[in-house]
Amino acid sequence: MAPEATLSYPHARRDSVVEDHFGTRVEDPYRWLEDPESEETKAFIAAENEVSEQYLNTPIRKQILKALIKYQNYPKFGVPFKEGDYWYSWRNTGLQNQSVLHQHADKTGKNTKIFLDPNTWAEDGTATVGSFKFTEDGSLMAYARGDKGSDWRTIQILQTETGKTLEDKLEHAK
Repeated sequence: MAPEATLSYPHARRDSVVEDHFGTRVEDPYRWLEDPESEETKAFIAAENEVSEQYLNTPIRKQILKALIKYQNYPKFGVPFKEGDYWYSWRNTGLQNQSVLHQHADKTGKNTKIFLDPNTWAEDGTATVGSFKFTEDGSLMAYARGDKGSDWRTIQILQTETGKTLEDKLEHAK
């Protein structure tokens, strides 16, 4: 599509939802879009994606993607940090969907082992580690797992000595 071409966007229905927040009237005409499972939301997103594809469907799209992949394919290392008896660092070999948390016996980073790898949680690579926090003594780590881009999280706890995940978990957290 030529840059000067006019795009025809799908109509976004406006609803009459209004809330009162401590005396302030707040209109929320697009509240219906907050339900990603509704057929109406799915249809609207599909129509929006069609518009995007028309614009992005350029003859050099594959070349651009190839160049982006090439320039992203290098090892990435996070700053090491100490919690309890261990050192940790986030690492990415280059094109991994998510960085991997490594555990080390000392600050040199040698004798490292994978402590937490979100790439193994979902085939499509969309499982993520949001926030994480260690106990004061470093014996446990709580982390917030996200799936498929959702902002809802499942909080799980790992034992740092064994790497085992405790059975208890907190679901649907934000």
